[in-house]
Amino acid sequence: MFAGSTSQIPLAEVCRLLSASNQTGVLNLTIPQNDQNPLGIYFHLGQIIEAQCGAATGLDGLSDLCNYHDLNFVFEVGAAAPSQTLAVYPTAKLIERIRQQVKDNEMLKSSLPEPNDILIYKSDTDMTGLEASADQLGLLLLCNGSRTLLDLAKQVNQNPTDLARVIARFRLAGIIEVKKGAAPAANNGTAYLPDAPGVTGSSGGTPRYWRGKLVE
Repeated sequence: MFAGSTSQIPLAEVCRLLSASNQTGVLNLTIPQNDQNPLGIYFHLGQIIEAQCGAATGLDGLSDLCNYHDLNFVFEVGAAAPSQTLAVYPTAKLIERIRQQVKDNEMLKSSLPEPNDILIYKSDTDMTGLEASADQLGLLLLCNGSRTLLDLAKQVNQNPTDLARVIARFRLAGIIEVKKGAAPAANNGTAYLPDAPGVTGSSGGTPRYWRGKLVE
């Protein structure tokens, strides 16, 4: 049985092996402890013909699969694809796309700021080719060296986790500098992370969260 984990062998290399050996079937992928959503990459005679990640298929499905670092996989020989939207693309380019997107996502993950990191906009940075919405560009003006990620999330009323991903992209582009702030407060060894600006706990102070849930 051809099976394993992408934490041990990269997804792009798994696909390359299946392609090189002219396999037909589906590479079933599962998130450890969570196998609810259908995830898979379909092959026909070594060619990638479809990808599925939940409701997303084709290139979108392939891109979404690349967001996961640790996936279990097993190849099911002979399984038929529900459609063939990727058959029009050269498999070698699709595999390279997987390789690059996984690499980019790993870099993005390593650039995520901590909740109490101080954000500084480097106004003299070349922004040629930067892809960002007007709202995202507006965040830069608020990164003046006096606000932490949590401060910024509260001011713009955004989830700190989602905001951290936006800041990480700016950081990779060299537009945002991050300086380490004070460590977040802890109580009895329990770490808390505010996750929804504008909400306060029963104490009336800073909201406290454990694994995404409000601690009263």
